[in-house]
Amino acid sequence: MSFLSGLNSLAAVTACAAAFPFSSYAAPYASRVVISGGTNVSFTLNEPADSLAYRINGGPLQPLDGSIGGTKSFSLGVPTDTFDVIAIRTPSDTRFLRAV
Repeated sequence: MSFLSGLNSLAAVTACAAAFPFSSYAAPYASRVVISGGTNVSFTLNEPADSLAYRINGGPLQPLDGSIGGTKSFSLGVPTDTFDVIAIRTPSDTRFLRAV
């Protein structure tokens, strides 16, 4: 690909991006999940979440403060418990969302 052809491709991509003013939204997620002492679960929330919760053994959701990212923690009942961490952020700009 020549330099001029590369510039034309870049110009075309830039024009398409300007023509479609969609915002991209990142998703909050839990990483660095660690179980210490058998029942102490800690994880890192990568960014703020509108809703952050966990559930143990498929039970009811237990809310956590997801207003800021960072280290979060909760305790299991016994070391053999299973758990889920749920983090959700709702886009503030819903102009381009539609129900299917």
